[in-house]
Amino acid sequence: MLIRRDDTRCSIRQVVSPIINERAEFCGLVIVFQDFTDARALQRQLAHAAAHDALTGLANRSSFIHAMEDLADQSGKTGATASAGDGEHQFMFIDLDHFKQVNDTGGHAAGDALLKQVANAIRGVLGPGDLVARLGGDEFAVILKSGSAAGARIAACSIIDAIRGLNFTWDGRAHSIGASIGLAPIRAGCGEVDEIIARADAACYAAKAAGRGCVSTAPDEDAEGEQAQAAKPLAAAS
Repeated sequence: MLIRRDDTRCSIRQVVSPIINERAEFCGLVIVFQDFTDARALQRQLAHAAAHDALTGLANRSSFIHAMEDLADQSGKTGATASAGDGEHQFMFIDLDHFKQVNDTGGHAAGDALLKQVANAIRGVLGPGDLVARLGGDEFAVILKSGSAAGARIAACSIIDAIRGLNFTWDGRAHSIGASIGLAPIRAGCGEVDEIIARADAACYAAKAAGRGCVSTAPDEDAEGEQAQAAKPLAAAS
């Protein structure tokens, strides 16, 4: 990085070549500087695009899964020595309620505009260290980097309230949507990432079956035959 006389910064690439005379003696160096600012900016843009959803700006599915794999691996390594709750993270699977009606009545442009608002609503109630992603369609996911299962339920309820409180109008028509959320821990012994997602997805389905607009926690993976524990619905299904 070079700083110009006007204090602007310039990314540079430098090539250093030795000068060798006819007697094979070293005589000096030639240093060539190339302004690499535009190319560096393009690299950053491409790297960002590869890891983020183009519509919402949230992490995309592939980068989110990679982050989950890293956390699950770390939790497995520290699980033997960690005390209860340490090294544990919480995973949320979020599925919007009644979103299809917006697409059907307002078209995909309306749906896209609403998804952007939903992304901002989710991001707005979480901490800076939490990871939010759009998995595809109207499905979102969150990794809470710290906190208990009880804390995750509180955060999930805040997300539901934020999404339910969105004032979305398209072509003069107001639309109201909701969200159902399934929770599952990321900790030692929790299995592979696809197993964690499957448990949270099943818990989300249980939340929808309980009336939508509520949170459901996946049963402990060590307790066979348990049913997902659904909270009382926060909003009646329509």
